[in-house]
Amino acid sequence: MGDWFIIHVLGEDHAYKVTSTEVVLPEDTQSLAIEDGKDLVTLVTCTPYGINTHRLLVHAERCDVPDEWLNRNNTDSTPVTQSVRDNPILAMTLIGLAVGLGVVVGLLLVGRHRRKLARAQAAAKPAGGVADRSAGEAADAATTAAANAASPYGAASDDADDAWRGAHTSTHPAAHAAHAANAARAKQSSTRRTGGAHFKK
Repeated sequence: MGDWFIIHVLGEDHAYKVTSTEVVLPEDTQSLAIEDGKDLVTLVTCTPYGINTHRLLVHAERCDVPDEWLNRNNTDSTPVTQSVRDNPILAMTLIGLAVGLGVVVGLLLVGRHRRKLARAQAAAKPAGGVADRSAGEAADAATTAAANAASPYGAASDDADDAWRGAHTSTHPAAHAAHAANAARAKQSSTRRTGGAHFKK
């Protein structure tokens, strides 16, 4: 009781002093009735805080504007502050903002990690393919070399064939002589067909 407040109306300051307070149900409006000859104001708010099943009424009556209000520009005004502890809604709002910010940051970090992992996997695939192709080519070359070495038709078989022919001739001189005689007869027959002309290269 005894507190006052100012209502600014059409450029004028109207002061009211608190006369009483009460808690009523929302449908109880009897105390809001107009009283003849009195300039009354009732401030209304919900109560209890966060439940809001009732209404808190603050009744005030018109009074002279206090000197404290008139001289407010000549004195240092102290701002009215409210701690987070005294305001549960403000505390819950700040907690919600902090949690939301943490979730957003976490999602960003997870997405960044996944993008890095995808880039690393994409970079590793071509290198692995080249290594696989190189290993395959080396294996093919080794297989070809082994086949050539083992086959009588490979690149190294020419010398072996020459050596085999020499050995075969030395062990079968009669066959070699018959082959030479046949070659001579074929040469003479060719000379007779060309009219006895013999051409040297």
